[in-house]
Amino acid sequence: MTMTGDTKAILGQSTVVAILGRRRQGKTLLASYLCANAHKAGVRVLHNGPLNFGELIDLEKLMDMGPELQDALIFLDEIHTVLDSQRGNSLVSYLLTHALVRLGHRRVWLIYTTQDDGMLSKRLRFQTDVGI
Repeated sequence: MTMTGDTKAILGQSTVVAILGRRRQGKTLLASYLCANAHKAGVRVLHNGPLNFGELIDLEKLMDMGPELQDALIFLDEIHTVLDSQRGNSLVSYLLTHALVRLGHRRVWLIYTTQDDGMLSKRLRFQTDVGI
């Protein structure tokens, strides 16, 4: 993600980023920093509640969105609370990971935080490009 130029140049190639760590280690702070810089550069930021800027969105509505996600950054804080491995076979988990497969055509970044990536479904871990 570069922070110069238009929105297309800012996001570049679609990427899924996992920020991993124990409680109170700064995962949400790091993700918020990245989202704030993208937002200042004109990128549409969607999130599940931890930010005081951007657009608040729930997971089910997010999966229903199509082309309007183009050139957006999505931040899902503590994703394991919604998509843990126990729910790995659920419809919500399936739809989200299916949507992640299609992100490459839309220049969409997904940043998520979790305390333990082992709590997530294998499908979601497979779609993750970068772990921090």
